[in-house]
Amino acid sequence: MIKYCPTCNRSSEEARFIGEFCEFCVADKISAGMPGSAEVEKCWSCGRIRTPEGFAALDYGTLAAALRKSMRLTDCTLDVKSMDERRQSAIVCITCKQGGEPVTFDKNIHVKFLRTMCQACYRRSSGYYEALVQLRGGPRVVETMAESITKFIEARDGIITRTERTPRGYDIYIGDKELANAYFALHKNLSPLRSYKLFGVKKGKRLFRNIYSLHL
Repeated sequence: MIKYCPTCNRSSEEARFIGEFCEFCVADKISAGMPGSAEVEKCWSCGRIRTPEGFAALDYGTLAAALRKSMRLTDCTLDVKSMDERRQSAIVCITCKQGGEPVTFDKNIHVKFLRTMCQACYRRSSGYYEALVQLRGGPRVVETMAESITKFIEARDGIITRTERTPRGYDIYIGDKELANAYFALHKNLSPLRSYKLFGVKKGKRLFRNIYSLHL
């Protein structure tokens, strides 16, 4: 028996039906109940955006994750088909379940980018560091080691606050001491002299910087 949608009069021969309505009218109803705009935090310094997993480079995947959270689409999937950063708009493909059936539709979202500063850029601009690696030795071996440490930290989204050349080597200031620990845990053949320096108190807990002195 042919069914007709009470909203648009499409027949079941023209469209899939979900309950008493065609899929197009069901999609329109779901879309109308969703916000047409979303706010996404964007670091004004590095251009990365905040996602549920943290700050990441802006692309279709990261924008989709940020929009899904901002729009609170907990029961739907969202994929970005196109975006115009200058006009602050994005065309997204949304799929939701209705009556146990998937309903897919496109929606134009106004994306309002909120200016902020990510933790990495803040730490870099403020000179914040949790670990100091002091490299001393011959110029060639010290330079090679400095490059190795820098690549390791940056590959894991860590920050090198600054690198200072000294008369006998380099001082490398690292934003996250856990990454510094991880580097030396991986390179067990290196045995730096470790020391600690108190630099503050947070919520009653003393905070220490890790200092690694390595003579090559």
